[in-house]
Amino acid sequence: TQLEKLESILGPALVHPKQATALITILGKRGALREVVLVLQWLTAAGGRMAPNEYTYGAAVAAAARSADPDAAERFVAQATRSGVQVGVFAFCGLINAYGRVGDAARAEHVFNRLSEMGLQPDAHVYTSMIDVFGKVQQLDRAMAMLLEMKRVGLEPCPQAYGSLIDSYGKAGDWQTSERLLEQMQEEGLQPNVRVYSAMLEAYRRADMLEAMEALFDRMQREGELPDLVAFKTLLRAYCHAGKAAAAEQLVATLEERRMELSTSVYNILMEVYRAAGDVTSAEEVVRRMVRRGLQPDIITYTGLLGTYVAAGDFEGAESILGRLQRGGGCGGGGEASEGGDAAAAPSSSVAADSILYSKLLCAYGNAGRLADMGRIAARMREERIELDAVNYDCLLSGYARAGDVAAVEGVVEAMRGAGHEPTSSTLSSLFVTYGRRGCRDKLARIVRDLTRGEPAHDGAAPLPCRVEVGRMNTVACASLIQALCQCGAVELAEEALAWMRTEAALAVDAYAYTSLLNGYGKRGQLASAESVLQRMIAAGHQPDSPTYTALLDAYGLAEDLRGAEGVLQRMREQGLITNAQPYNALINTYARLELLEHALGVLERMDRDGIAPDLVTLKCIAYAHHQVDLPYDIPEDLRALPDGLRAAADLRTLYARSPYDDDEEEEEEEGVGSSGGEQPGSLEYDYYMQDYKDVPEDDW
Repeated sequence: TQLEKLESILGPALVHPKQATALITILGKRGALREVVLVLQWLTAAGGRMAPNEYTYGAAVAAAARSADPDAAERFVAQATRSGVQVGVFAFCGLINAYGRVGDAARAEHVFNRLSEMGLQPDAHVYTSMIDVFGKVQQLDRAMAMLLEMKRVGLEPCPQAYGSLIDSYGKAGDWQTSERLLEQMQEEGLQPNVRVYSAMLEAYRRADMLEAMEALFDRMQREGELPDLVAFKTLLRAYCHAGKAAAAEQLVATLEERRMELSTSVYNILMEVYRAAGDVTSAEEVVRRMVRRGLQPDIITYTGLLGTYVAAGDFEGAESILGRLQRGGGCGGGGEASEGGDAAAAPSSSVAADSILYSKLLCAYGNAGRLADMGRIAARMREERIELDAVNYDCLLSGYARAGDVAAVEGVVEAMRGAGHEPTSSTLSSLFVTYGRRGCRDKLARIVRDLTRGEPAHDGAAPLPCRVEVGRMNTVACASLIQALCQCGAVELAEEALAWMRTEAALAVDAYAYTSLLNGYGKRGQLASAESVLQRMIAAGHQPDSPTYTALLDAYGLAEDLRGAEGVLQRMREQGLITNAQPYNALINTYARLELLEHALGVLERMDRDGIAPDLVTLKCIAYAHHQVDLPYDIPEDLRALPDGLRAAADLRTLYARSPYDDDEEEEEEEGVGSSGGEQPGSLEYDYYMQDYKDVPEDDW
């Protein structure tokens, strides 16, 4: 029936094979692969001069590549061979691209080799496709080798080949090589096009090189390469990431003045700068501007808007986004028209609140410690027949893990499995974090045994809420397990787990795992072991960062080794790793423990000379140093310029009775004062902890 319908439509229209090739190309660009198959069947049935030829099959293979379907591409090549059509280099180039889209570099290389076996000479497009394939899977040496091979056989690299390499090295964080490639192509007489410049802009953006981006953007325009929408969006992302709202607004205004065909994504990116600042008014105005330009806000728009309300601490406003969507959309407080009757301010919306939007709200309540509200949102999802997915369950787990609620975390994991969702790496991380905070050493030991033996232990103990399998252990889960073990004092088990991860399991272990292990030895006062972990970390190819050295400084401080602590600070200074107050805070705390108030105040003076601003923890450490020698503490005049939130917190707690760095288990249980067992909502310790992170973006916690 479908072929008969095609006959009635295409029969009178298609009179030349080039028309058929053009039609397949159009269908491929629209991702209509099923229709491509039908058109090929119709052309085969029509026969004669309309029978599929080399170019028709080549267009079909290219369509399969666009749909990331290498199996379909192979079928088209096989069909051509059976029909007696000798497909050319163009079809094989499409086949290479198809494998590249799914990240299968080995199959793509096999296709490349087949060309030579068939007596076909790869052209510049084929080499460029291979460069792109190797770049996508980050085999950068092989991608570069393809460029050199291309020159060796006498083919001139095109701008696309250089652009692909520049993009690949930029994504790998190697902007220097990207920059050298840009210079190299110009030395060879090749003029970079807008795609090449856009790739270089992205490389600079990933390296947070805003000034270099602005200079390149200006250079593009001077050389006559007008930036396209991709280049504008790349620079816009950089401005928003840097919090430069005025520059971001100016860039969008330029886009609007040039009457470029803007998409919803441009305004979604612009909203990010206001989300980070918690500027609800400006974020709502962004949505209204979208609507005035005839664009429909999508789920990403409303997710960003919800995040803006959360950043502003307006949870009711965040929750109102769900109600606005249920009522058919709208902006600015429930979809009411703005003053002056601006109907565009209250657009109708076909967007429905989905699990992604709810996950943001679940995380927001969980991060704020409002667990009852988090549970209420989950119940609301069930009432509205929105099925909780794995991400929603992981948001719930993250909230309960922050509170150290073992029973709740285990209950959510069991509910997750009951709903048919297998635990993810995030699930395991939350489980490990909870066990670590609550000192569940036995459960963590069982997890290590299960992992290293490859099967659950049958020791009569209550079963764990889920089986911890190697396949679900990613870098974050590995680091979380090492940290949890060290929090429980099980450093030997942490060593065993780390050795197993690196050798038998061949799991990726990052710098955070080594830092946690170093910190574990530091808490024990085992300085030689802590230094040994640092050396092993470097040998494993991980460069110690500021948190690593701060943990080492803490270790020397706990051991009351002042010379060692000062030595670590000097190492950090030589390596340019002192970017915030944390290392100085640890040193102040060390002097405070030893009741050396003058030395602690001296560190404060050094911070001022080094241009490092004190933070809330600095003030708490200084207050603790005064308390150690029975002196009251008032904020000095030169520190009163700190943000109001920090000053107020310090004013309220001028007699902080214990070190901000001491662990809860170190509290004495004499005179009727028991151990807190952890930082609990409502406690003085918990208030301090939450105040530290009140104004920090969630992604930086």
